[in-house]
Amino acid sequence: TSPTPGTHHPSSNTCSILGHGADKVNPHVALGDAATVMTVTTVTTVDGWIAGMTTVVLFHSVLGVRKGVLDAADRLRGAGHDVVLPDLFDGRTFDVYEPALEFALKETGFPTLLGRAVDAVTDVPDGFVVAGFSLGCAMAAYVATQRPVSGVLMIAGAIPVTGFGEGVRWPVGVPAQTHATVDDPWREQEEIDEAVRDVEAGGGRIEVFDYSGSGHLFTDPTLPDEYDAATTKLFWSRALPFVAACGVG
Repeated sequence: TSPTPGTHHPSSNTCSILGHGADKVNPHVALGDAATVMTVTTVTTVDGWIAGMTTVVLFHSVLGVRKGVLDAADRLRGAGHDVVLPDLFDGRTFDVYEPALEFALKETGFPTLLGRAVDAVTDVPDGFVVAGFSLGCAMAAYVATQRPVSGVLMIAGAIPVTGFGEGVRWPVGVPAQTHATVDDPWREQEEIDEAVRDVEAGGGRIEVFDYSGSGHLFTDPTLPDEYDAATTKLFWSRALPFVAACGVG
């Protein structure tokens, strides 16, 4: 399938990122896989672009730490970032969603998972980028309300932080991206719209990227009914500069 360009919701945040069709690049950031590997948060230039290396905490989906998540961690490491990959399921993985949801939300419990997510970043220095796939988007968004982060990357979901409780607000000025297919059966447009409002109310910039197709975990090659190689390539062309730009700050 041919991916469609994303929809953008810009604001005044300083973490400038791609807002493009596939052939456009913001000259102020570098594509991550072209950047020189440096120490965490060190800033360098590559072909005149600014690249920042940082720490990324990456939360898995409801299916656990599968190949798609491991591939994502490798891709980020290849771009020069340190990656923390918490396993909130203690090694459990799933091939289908129903038993995974039963395990995550009923046997384990959503509050327990949120607590584990916060515990997982205890030793991570402030200013990291937090990211997540699907259920991991909720972990990423929640951690962003508990710790100082430099950016939030949400794949296959977008989580409004106001749903975490009364008085919970998006961290001031923190930018975000969200990526999903337009026909994803798990897509909740109302949640996406509310997440956009939350980020912008906090003075952050959010970019919403929509792709043609129906794959939920579209970057996971072990899920043939969901995986899309072209969409995955386009996703990384947008996500890597976002992470690098957040690392500059």
